[in-house]
Amino acid sequence: MGFDPSTSGKRLEEQIEAMRLLWTQPVATYHGTHVVLDGVALHPRPSRSIPIWMGGGSFDTGGMPGEVTIKRAARLADGFKMMAPLAMNLDGTLQLIDRLREEVAAAGRDPDAFGLEGRLVTHVTPVEQWAATVAAVRSAGASHFGIANRILAGSVADQIALITRVAETTRAEWDN
Repeated sequence: MGFDPSTSGKRLEEQIEAMRLLWTQPVATYHGTHVVLDGVALHPRPSRSIPIWMGGGSFDTGGMPGEVTIKRAARLADGFKMMAPLAMNLDGTLQLIDRLREEVAAAGRDPDAFGLEGRLVTHVTPVEQWAATVAAVRSAGASHFGIANRILAGSVADQIALITRVAETTRAEWDN
C-alpha cells in the first residue's frame, strides 16, 4: 500500500480523530503527520455518534493484545472486540477485561460506557460451560457477547439452531 507498517498505529489514531471531526463538524480541518484535511465536509453527516470498536491480538499470543493496543483502545475506542483464541482462555479474557477497564479509567473515561465483548467458541467450549462462561464475562463488565461457531455446525438451519441453543442456555446469566 506504499506506507511504512511501523506507522500503522499512529496512522490509525489520526484516522479516528479525522473521522470523528468529519462526523461532527460542518467543515473539518485536521493536520496530522499522516492525515491532512483542509476544509473538508461530509454530507450528510451521521445523525448519531458512530461507535468505533478496536480489537487486537494474534494467534501467536493466544488472542491477547499488546500493551500499546490496550492503551490505544482505552484512549480512542468506544469498545473492544476479543479475538476468538482468547475465548478459549477464560482467565485471560477476565484479565483483559479488567486491564481495559483500568486503562479506560486512567484515560479519564468512564469504564461503564466502554463496550467490551466476551466470546464463546461453541465448538471448543463444552456446552456445560457455556452458561458459566457468559456469567463470568458479564460479571467482569462485558457489555456484548460474540459467538464463534466457524460454520462447523452445518447448514444455515443448523447454525440458527446452534445460536438459539446458546441463547437459551446462557440468557439467564446474561440478563443478571
